[in-house]
Amino acid sequence: MNKKTKGNKNLANEDEINLREIFKIFIRRKWWFIGAVIIVLIVGLTWVFIKPVNYTATYQFRFKEEYFNRDLSKLYSDYSERLNSTTLEEIPILFNSVDVFKSIEKLPENINYNSLLNSDAVNISLNENTSIFNLSVSNPDPVLVNKISSTLINTFNEYICGRIEVAYNDILYEIMMDLEELEKESNDFEKAISETEEEVNKLYSGLDKYIIDYNVNLMDSIEEEINDDRFYNIVVPPNEIQNDISILIEKIKYYEIEILNNERRITELNNLYDNLIEDEDIIRNRIELVSEDPVIDAESNRKMNLAIVLVLSVVAGVIVTSGVNFLLNSKNEKVKK
Repeated sequence: MNKKTKGNKNLANEDEINLREIFKIFIRRKWWFIGAVIIVLIVGLTWVFIKPVNYTATYQFRFKEEYFNRDLSKLYSDYSERLNSTTLEEIPILFNSVDVFKSIEKLPENINYNSLLNSDAVNISLNENTSIFNLSVSNPDPVLVNKISSTLINTFNEYICGRIEVAYNDILYEIMMDLEELEKESNDFEKAISETEEEVNKLYSGLDKYIIDYNVNLMDSIEEEINDDRFYNIVVPPNEIQNDISILIEKIKYYEIEILNNERRITELNNLYDNLIEDEDIIRNRIELVSEDPVIDAESNRKMNLAIVLVLSVVAGVIVTSGVNFLLNSKNEKVKK
């Protein structure tokens, strides 16, 4: 047998001897071990069951991040951005604000909202790869924990709705102002067309008189020079009146085109306005509760504390047994000497 094999065998024997010695120690000092475990268990269990249960109410809500309307994005891109200015990343920041937590003052329990804001009793977190948030509120009073959580979530919903409502109302107001402006502009164009047509008719009357006078004079001069009967076409000589009429007719065409463009825009804006009114609930209610009532959990903390007490009692038993064994062995060695 080589030296390496002998060494391994010796180590195995030493480990076996050490485990046997440890086992013998615990058998010999078993009452110390049992006593320490029982004492720690009694103290720990008393603490667990006397300590008030910490109830945790959890709300789950979904934040609908974006409202998309193609016409709104095309015609009012700035307002579309304002309507969707709140992002998932901003939700925890907006929630943990004085505007939301101050609503706790309305509760009859006289809770200091500032202390609650700066404590770990309220937590909000986003579920990974989703738009669902968990809002958890902890308190020893199961009734109060429900009041706090429901007050916070309702206030936060109103807060978000309030921010969106301002943008929503501004959009509707802007559309109404643009509609009024377009209708006024179209009315002005129609009035201008009517006035221009009257001016054109006056010019045509003047043109007719001018043509007749010119041709009468022309015929008189021809008859003086030529005595035989001949047929002559009416001559329309170049004149400023025709140029003025052409300019006014072009104006009328321009006004008519602008009226058609305004009618098209008015139709677009009316459709957009109607769509926004129809989608009002979708736009304003961006906070959607996954469940109407919170989930209240009271057992998870107690179970964890019981497990901690059991582990600590065993550890305490091991420490006490080892310490007592060491002290007694040291005393026996001194007596022998």
